[in-house]
Amino acid sequence: MKILKILKVVIFLVLSTVGFLGCGNSSDDSSTTEKKVVKLGINGDENVIWENVRDQLAKENIELKFINFADYIRPNLALQDKEIDINAFQTEIYFDNFKKEHKLSIVNLGYTVLAPMGIYSKKLTDLSQLKDGAVVAIPNDSSNGGRALLLLQDAGLISVNKN
Repeated sequence: MKILKILKVVIFLVLSTVGFLGCGNSSDDSSTTEKKVVKLGINGDENVIWENVRDQLAKENIELKFINFADYIRPNLALQDKEIDINAFQTEIYFDNFKKEHKLSIVNLGYTVLAPMGIYSKKLTDLSQLKDGAVVAIPNDSSNGGRALLLLQDAGLISVNKN
């Protein structure tokens, strides 16, 4: 049920963005049959949720094109440079920090999907195999690093001070 609500919000945001993009078009040829193209920047190549959004938008004569990125830097820079129309891949904290550090003028239109975080190992098959004092790696940005600490706490591996 939550996914359906999220998808409705995403569709609304994409449609709103397309509407804003179309506001500047002063062409006399205002054909309503012309398909609008919206380029969505996403991180990685897992598009399952976005494929559903793309299918819904196709009914509204909007083509959603996926632009896949393999890092967390290029999508925001591509948005700033107008290589893509919208992107969805980051937490709000990461976005605000990145925007400030790179002096970008892009804005948050709304919220989409927050990808789950997991605990992975090439050597261990169960958390019970993790020895006391073991070293684990977490992301080095404040947003995902904080999420990772909470994940480790939920797994019973550490305690995080509420402050």
